[in-house]
Amino acid sequence: MHSAQEVLQMEVVILHALKFNLTAVTPHNFLTRLCSLLNHDQQTKHLCEYLTEITIQEFQYLKYRPSVIAASAVCLGMHTLRKDSLHPMFLQVLSMWRIELGELAECVRELHGTHVRIANKTRTLQASSDKFAHSKLSRASSIPPQPSLPAMLDHL
Repeated sequence: MHSAQEVLQMEVVILHALKFNLTAVTPHNFLTRLCSLLNHDQQTKHLCEYLTEITIQEFQYLKYRPSVIAASAVCLGMHTLRKDSLHPMFLQVLSMWRIELGELAECVRELHGTHVRIANKTRTLQASSDKFAHSKLSRASSIPPQPSLPAMLDHL
């Protein structure tokens, strides 16, 4: 067993070896990669970025891995724009990132609820909505949510 002081000394050694070059992985890192793999157009990419960003201010999303939030934003974004959310590459990425469909479904349901609350103006935090209301971001926050969830969730 190591003492607290020994653990701290080991951490310092590791940090020096890494030259303090540490980065936190966020949903945005995963989203950028996924949008690139799926060759999303600008509007789809901006909507997915918006859906990802609105999770930052919501406590309930802390239980999800960044990869799950990104995949959920893509799934919901594609559904919102009436595009096929079960693109073969999307399913392959879910498998590579070890995302279970049940976990994805739960996050998509919560994200859809958040999107609906924003659209209905029942959510007070509006900074992301204001940011994504600009034309340079495809007015993504102005795109209304679909009244229903993606059909793929019916089977889970």
